[in-house]
Amino acid sequence: MVLAGIWLMLKGYRIIGFRVLTALGEIDIVAAKHRTLAIIEVKHRSDLATALEAVGSAQHDYLRRAGRQISATTIGLRDFWVRLDLIALAPWRLPHHSRTLGPTMRAHVRDAELSGFETGRKTV
Repeated sequence: MVLAGIWLMLKGYRIIGFRVLTALGEIDIVAAKHRTLAIIEVKHRSDLATALEAVGSAQHDYLRRAGRQISATTIGLRDFWVRLDLIALAPWRLPHHSRTLGPTMRAHVRDAELSGFETGRKTV
């Protein structure tokens, strides 16, 4: 996870949190660049192709909802676009940052989706 965070910072992202807990589950990395909030899933596999295929549709859904929840409830991030990304890690390979696992969206969140939000092990 640290390697993924360093890779993102080298690409100009500001890391907002690692292992951020929400009512919907844990997000590996939350980062921002310009007016986009990147919800990043990090996958470690034996090769990059397997890592890139490791995120299923159910995980897309919860990551999308969790990202919208964070954007809507965090001061300073409310007007950000939310994007789902994947960083694939494999031995002896540079990290592969795959942008936009799903549609980029603004955070329009219902009150029911906001219940139970909490920050994780690092600050949000």
